[in-house]
Amino acid sequence: MSPATSRAPPSACALCRSDGWRLGVGIIVALASGTFLAFGVYEEDLKNRLFFLGPRVNETDATHGRAQSETEALGTAVDLGDYAMHPLIGLLHDTMGPSYASLLAAVLAGGGYLGVSFCVGPQLGRSSASLIDPLGAALFMVGFGGGLGYMATLFHNSLHFPARYRSLVVGLLTSGFGLSATVFSLSYRLGSHGQEPTPQFLGKFFLIWAAVLALVYVMSAVVLRRPRAAAPAKPGGPELEPLLINSTDVVPTAGDGSTSASKSSGGATGGGSILASYRRTLSDPAFWLLAAPFWLAQGAGLMVTNNLASIVNAVDQGSMSARKDVTLELAVLLSCSSVVGRLVAGLLGWLLHGRLPRGALILAGSLVMTVSQFAFALLQCDSGTSAVYALVVATGWSVGLLWTVGAVIIGEAFGLANFGKNYGLLAVGPGLTGLAFNTFASEVFDRHSQLRANPGDGESARTCTGSECFQQAFFVTGGCCLVGTIVAFWLVPRTRVQMLKGG
Repeated sequence: MSPATSRAPPSACALCRSDGWRLGVGIIVALASGTFLAFGVYEEDLKNRLFFLGPRVNETDATHGRAQSETEALGTAVDLGDYAMHPLIGLLHDTMGPSYASLLAAVLAGGGYLGVSFCVGPQLGRSSASLIDPLGAALFMVGFGGGLGYMATLFHNSLHFPARYRSLVVGLLTSGFGLSATVFSLSYRLGSHGQEPTPQFLGKFFLIWAAVLALVYVMSAVVLRRPRAAAPAKPGGPELEPLLINSTDVVPTAGDGSTSASKSSGGATGGGSILASYRRTLSDPAFWLLAAPFWLAQGAGLMVTNNLASIVNAVDQGSMSARKDVTLELAVLLSCSSVVGRLVAGLLGWLLHGRLPRGALILAGSLVMTVSQFAFALLQCDSGTSAVYALVVATGWSVGLLWTVGAVIIGEAFGLANFGKNYGLLAVGPGLTGLAFNTFASEVFDRHSQLRANPGDGESARTCTGSECFQQAFFVTGGCCLVGTIVAFWLVPRTRVQMLKGG
């Protein structure tokens, strides 16, 4: 396009006036989409409701072991619904379009919380461990629906905002998603007044959230069907072209906001098979240059998240209640620092658009994660928890930054036609690497732990103190993140080409 016919991108104020309401709705959707991440807040209450007539009534060792294992299986069902299903979520989104995907998200997430309300509400009249399977299915639906609804608003806003502002928009959306679990947790704590929740409260609480999620996703479906006020971008325009590989572009059609495919110059047609679409992405070196540092760093971050209590117990010799308080503070700090990282990535991508390659932010996030993992490995018992606080902040910041930049690069580098499938491939990786790192960390912990009696309740539990409890695991994750950082060096020049072509 010649300079005479090119148009300058709209100013931020003009964009807020014309499309700010879209972003506002998108942030609300993002705030509702990550509630499944707060499962740990009510996990213990679900166990008490399903296996005991209140907190620990008529508990036996065998019952406790079964209750713990099956309640942990519920958490696995939540994770499977989102992380493991991301490729399918992306496929459904790209096939149905964002509007119908939002309607399906309303059915899945709203129906899921409705099922949870039925399983734990007062209508049961007593505990019933036989409801573990339907409860797991309901929580799976919540995770699946949340991921699908979030995918729809992420795609829609990436499509409707110019490339100059896309990083900021994605940063705000991912920040909303990161805050979702905090909003859910606060509402749960405030609603229960910090006390043991009754079946009446549990039933009403999840019923209210079922209605909230259904309403939010239906609203999202209506918004995504509305056409943009300005004229839609033409097929093959610089806003929609894939910048690293050829792909089918997607443009909004008039009237209903649905999507249609058009062939880019040299790109593949929209009629290609689903497997061919996946194969094109997985066979491109650019995807692996992004996936390697992203998957390894995010997997290391998940290992820290899932083992906060063990880390605190290993380095802090204070009382049990004090260690629990520290663990809670670290969990909140990790969430807040992740949100800050998402916002920082969005702001930097916006303010330095055209000057800072996206890959440089991936490199920065991977490098910070590498340093924090090796620092975790070098912690000693006498170092206390002060160093842990600083390292948790670094870990959360890296995790948040990488989620924002990863989503932006996927849309810019591979085109928006297959955004759902491509983002799904990227997002499924942290679940796999996190599972591998957590499994290894558990083995290291068990190898150095001892079975000790707790004089307070007569039970025995495995405890481990000292740096050896996690040192080997963090050296391994630090080494993996170092490999990812090295790979990220090759990603920077690729995204510099992207910047020159699309900036």
